[in-house]
Amino acid sequence: AIQYKSPNGHFPPHIDHCNNSFVYLMSLGCTANFMVKGPTMENKKHFKFRSGDLLIFNASTEASILHGVTSIDDQGSCPVDLGNAFQVLQNHRYGVQCRLGFS
Repeated sequence: AIQYKSPNGHFPPHIDHCNNSFVYLMSLGCTANFMVKGPTMENKKHFKFRSGDLLIFNASTEASILHGVTSIDDQGSCPVDLGNAFQVLQNHRYGVQCRLGFS
């Protein structure tokens, strides 16, 4: 898991090079402002990656999926019940990832 503090947490745009694999990303806590761009896309796609959301994509060099976290929304973006149960999530976002390899 990667911890991002609100509001300045970020992860630079990058392409994974994990051939023969998919990555599952789950967001917990504050909302992440996420960016993705595939090789056939004209423009980057920016979207809100909210707590509980799951993103799955091909993590191979061949797929060349550019992705990153541009910023984290303020602490009001964390679901109230979740923030009350786990106070660290009130001003952080945790990005949890799992990679699935295949042959």
